[in-house]
Amino acid sequence: MLPGVGRAGSTFLYSCLKQHPEIYLSTIKELRYFSSNYELGQNWYLKNFKSKSNFLTVGEASTEYMYSQKATKRMYDFNPDFKFIFMLRNPVDRAFSNYTREIQVWGESRTFEEILESSERYTWPGKYYTHMSRYLKHFPKKNLKFVVFEKFIKNINKYLKDICTFLNVNPNFKFNSSAFNRNPSKMPISLPLQKFNRKLYYFNPKEHILKQVLRIGCGVSVNYINHIYFKLREFPKIEKTTKNYLKEYFQDEILNLEKLIEQDLTIWK
Repeated sequence: MLPGVGRAGSTFLYSCLKQHPEIYLSTIKELRYFSSNYELGQNWYLKNFKSKSNFLTVGEASTEYMYSQKATKRMYDFNPDFKFIFMLRNPVDRAFSNYTREIQVWGESRTFEEILESSERYTWPGKYYTHMSRYLKHFPKKNLKFVVFEKFIKNINKYLKDICTFLNVNPNFKFNSSAFNRNPSKMPISLPLQKFNRKLYYFNPKEHILKQVLRIGCGVSVNYINHIYFKLREFPKIEKTTKNYLKEYFQDEILNLEKLIEQDLTIWK
């Protein structure tokens, strides 16, 4: 299970592990069954893994699971032996990357500071110690793998080998690095057009499949057109005062996380 967190390299890791012949990850990356799609029922969830018993490891990647308080208990009730891989990125950088991603996908037009003042949508996911403590109330620490994004990207093959060992699959498999999805943010040409597109370009398992295919197909086309010349515009930059505020905001979380996962996080400080 890859529970995120969003904008911390989970899509990148997902694309890596999907190459491994002994690992099956759901075709739809963000199933979100244990968080926002729980009412669809267990049968709907299990259909995503039907006839995959020939793989040594089967799983999925939903970033909501990191910070959803309901999801943790639901996953434990479903399978107390679940293994989790947490990709953890500097929470300040992750928060701002979350903001630029919402500009790209949803056409967000408010400033980063305006959203910080009115919501915890960018800060709550980055409270890693809080979330890890909740997981450890249900699952043994040996079932949790903590990967620091900034260290991972400097030595990808080493960490992938370590992750494969954790998952009990062949650690000597040769990954094709050219096929990895690095999922960078791209500035849309038109924010109003992107706001319109948010009504089209999302996965809704509750909707009739034909209607969903047509809607998403239209959304993909609009999204592509609106990002063809994405270099014409630049994303806003994070204000220095805002960055300093967030560093202080996350300070205790980082210090406590260091002790919990037994890793030096100086790279975030």
